[in-house]
Amino acid sequence: MSQNHKKSKDQPSYVLHEYEANRLKGRYSNMELFKQIQEANNHNDDPNARASHCCYIHLIGCVPGLDEKSYRGGYDSETVENCIDDAILYQNLTVLVDKREEYAVFEDNLGPTLEKMIHQGQEPSFNVLRQACSNFEKEGHMEMHYATCQRSYNYFFEKGVDTDEALAYAFAISFYTGTYSETLNQNAALIARNQNRNASTNAETAKIDNRAAIIMYYLIKGLSHIEFYWGVVTRCVELTSKELDDYQPGFLITWLQFSSSNKGLEAPDWFKERNTIFFIYSLTGRSIRKFSNCAEDEDEVLFLPYSSFLVCHVEKIQRKNHIYLRQIELGLCKYVILWVDDHIFDDWWENKEHMERASTLGTEINVHFIPKSNTKAALTFLRSEFGQRLKYNETFRIVTDMNRENEIPSDNAGVRLIYQVRQLGFHNQCLVFTGNASEGRRKLKQIFQDEAMNGIQVAPLQSLGDFEVFGMPFAYLTCGAATILGCLWDVTDRDIDSLTFFLLEQLKAGASLGEALRYGRDLCKLKCLNGAAPVIYGLPVRAR
Repeated sequence: MSQNHKKSKDQPSYVLHEYEANRLKGRYSNMELFKQIQEANNHNDDPNARASHCCYIHLIGCVPGLDEKSYRGGYDSETVENCIDDAILYQNLTVLVDKREEYAVFEDNLGPTLEKMIHQGQEPSFNVLRQACSNFEKEGHMEMHYATCQRSYNYFFEKGVDTDEALAYAFAISFYTGTYSETLNQNAALIARNQNRNASTNAETAKIDNRAAIIMYYLIKGLSHIEFYWGVVTRCVELTSKELDDYQPGFLITWLQFSSSNKGLEAPDWFKERNTIFFIYSLTGRSIRKFSNCAEDEDEVLFLPYSSFLVCHVEKIQRKNHIYLRQIELGLCKYVILWVDDHIFDDWWENKEHMERASTLGTEINVHFIPKSNTKAALTFLRSEFGQRLKYNETFRIVTDMNRENEIPSDNAGVRLIYQVRQLGFHNQCLVFTGNASEGRRKLKQIFQDEAMNGIQVAPLQSLGDFEVFGMPFAYLTCGAATILGCLWDVTDRDIDSLTFFLLEQLKAGASLGEALRYGRDLCKLKCLNGAAPVIYGLPVRAR
């Protein structure tokens, strides 16, 4: 590539500036990084034992001259992502073919690898998790984690998770916010780098800590039930000059570890002495304050391993490196959905819940969503090298709304997007949301005319009738009662009396009403008749 980093249409996208190619060749090899992490992991009894930052970063590629681009935008603006069409992927460089095997990222393997590791030993449970954590933590800290999880596990229970799993999720997150987060990060990086295609590293060499594996297993599953945080966070780290070279405007990077950050522009006081502050626009970070031991001191947002970022801007202020990152979804996994909606980044967007629900598959599968707010942004991604690699991916899907107020004309934006997607050679399945199915099909035929519309579905938003609530429970709720417990049909006295006494005892012991009822149903002799009759209306409550 020429010295000014401009890429002509005739040049292949994998040509890289000579200086950058030499810099990449001078980086540590994957095996060298692997050994560094292993050495740090051998001292996991020391919570301050740390591997270098370079052990946790994977370089994806770069956008040459991002600072010179007219569309660069701020790190908190979707506009900056329009540069992705100019991205150069390091993995495709013929001059760096020796690095390609070493720097392969296997995101889809992380969860299944953890599943395989933990099922080789004891069946995972809350007690097994506590036993694993006790190998790292002092008794006093274990009691603190237990108290924290007792206060917070109901969050998961109310999402349909059984009690044992809910306690394990809450305990694992609490443990991470303690003194041994670095141990989990090192083992996450070991798994990541052990899953590359270099035959010189294997499971015997890795010596991955099975105790850390079960903690990561429950940590990932717990985080998958927590909603995304979309907004600005800060993270403080200590970087060497060589590590700073990996953070230049336009660079695309992946962090292989769990990464903690704090909501807003202010970093916690005890990290401010570090020489580098990351200002990050989060898309999939999870807010874990309610599960944290440090809830009074910080509002922590946690990124999962394999989160990817675009370096938007770098500056030095008062001898501190300020690096501005935008989290960006690049589709570097098997299951990917491109979702286009003009309100997708609004706090009130109603479909955000569907994105989060898909991620509750936890360790079994990774479903990643690429959010875009307009047709131009979506097509820019699809034209990029990242989009092109999804063209023949059978598990890649495109979801779009029909109307978008930020486009002209607005009433057929969805079908215009799908038409242009087909023109780019993408024949993946597409779903268009619309309020009127027949009108949606008419718009499709109008745009496509005689061309095939295979794989396109129009989903109407239907009204299923009048479900206006009425009856005694509703009357009590509207008068101010927080919760009503009632029976759907007649029951026998002895069974319902036994159940009532059990509920009262459990409430006195501190259980929630929902949890108590769940176990109380089994006390009834006629479980499927008397046990199934009681239901709860209103809010989840527990006695004080």
